[in-house]
Order: sequence, then C-alpha cells, then structure tokens
Amino acid sequence: MPELTLNLTAPHQPLVRATLSLAAPNRVLRFRLPGWTPGSYLIRDYVRHLERLEVWQGASPAAAPAGAGRLGSGAFRASAH
Repeated sequence: MPELTLNLTAPHQPLVRATLSLAAPNRVLRFRLPGWTPGSYLIRDYVRHLERLEVWQGASPAAAPAGAGRLGSGAFRASAH
C-alpha cells in the first residue's frame, strides 16, 4: 500500500516536503498530478508549484537515484536502473 509522508518542520517556509513510498511492480512507473479539484469548474495548474522531483529506488540507506522525467502536463515517468 502506498505511504505518503508530509514534512512540515519549517512552517515559516511556503514549501512542504512530500515523500511517497510504494512498491512498484514494474521497472517503469508513470504518474500524474491532478489538474482540477472536485466540486470546482476551474482547471488548476498544481504542477507549477512542484519545485523539485526526485525519484529513489530501494530502501534507505542503500537507496539509489532513479531516472525521472516529465511526459507532459502533470505527467511524469520514473525508471529503475
């Protein structure tokens, strides 16, 4: 089951560090960020608030960086080495 952790230890900063941990059954993972909020008629560009995307493979402390890139509006791809 995926686990989402939010780090709010610096409340004076407008940034939140979010960590999503999951077991990926494939070597390539595709994921999307939402473009709208339920109950709203407006399309929102939540991706513009994303400052840095890092993808890591494996558990700490032996985790290694994995390749990640943007596929399009709100869509990303990560691949294991």
